[in-house]
Amino acid sequence: MNVTLLFFSPTGNTHKVSRMIEQKLVEKKVNVQFIDLTNNLELFPKRNFKKFLEQNIEEHDLLCIGGPVYAERMHYNILDVIKNLPKSRNGWSKIASVFVTYGGVSSGIALQDAAKYLRKKKRVLVAGMKIDSAHSFNSFLSTKINEEKPNNEVLPIINDFCERFAYLRKTYHDEIRDVSKSFTYLPLKKRIITKIFFNERFIHNTIYPKIKFDSKKCQKCDICISQCPVQCIEMGKDSPKIKKGGSSCIHCGVCAEVCPQNAITFNIQKFEGFLKKWSSETGSHYRNEGVRSAVYPLKEFKK
Repeated sequence: MNVTLLFFSPTGNTHKVSRMIEQKLVEKKVNVQFIDLTNNLELFPKRNFKKFLEQNIEEHDLLCIGGPVYAERMHYNILDVIKNLPKSRNGWSKIASVFVTYGGVSSGIALQDAAKYLRKKKRVLVAGMKIDSAHSFNSFLSTKINEEKPNNEVLPIINDFCERFAYLRKTYHDEIRDVSKSFTYLPLKKRIITKIFFNERFIHNTIYPKIKFDSKKCQKCDICISQCPVQCIEMGKDSPKIKKGGSSCIHCGVCAEVCPQNAITFNIQKFEGFLKKWSSETGSHYRNEGVRSAVYPLKEFKK
């Protein structure tokens, strides 16, 4: 069996989970094509996803797609990848699975987001998984959220996820049932609020604090440019700056975290109280979602 594992991972959590998935599949004698879209110069800032997919994806029996949760939604960059998927023919399987990593606040409707567009591309969802992970803003917060996660504690969950598709064969495709309805685990009211008010592109452009570059500290080492997950930074006359056009800044904070001169600031502290409140184990998000890391459907899987 051949699986194409395709993911976007700005701060490394989704990459780590992807490696765990790859390891489990290899143990099950599955061939894995491992494709990291992050920091890909072919994709960013031009965002020519369709061309990239057509040129790089090998023939497969199942497509496994992963991405991070931003503001309770699947990150729009990975959704744009899904929207540009070719039809399920000529080596492109109709069978798919999806997984997300989220920073302890809420996975929201991220799995639903991905499933919606995968179904539009005539894919059948056989499994979904969410893994609670270290919050992407931990480097800028005094209170760390899910520090050191994901770790080996999630390996049994990842094994369950892989079990749901590791033994599929093309001859069984007509018998496979879509399970994406099980991805709807938040109450209706919460889902409606998230769909209406959590528009990630809008939040990036209006609510998140802007990345600031200090020309006095900057030594033009270009590390921030090379490490930007969406390649939206370029060197200006005196210091780096956000490019006009192309990919938008996704406020992951990677550039500020890797700068050796501390010449980049990302003032996210004003959100710390909110994050601390909603990431607590007794927070209403957890009560609504049930378990933190999980595979959907939750019922016992039998080969």
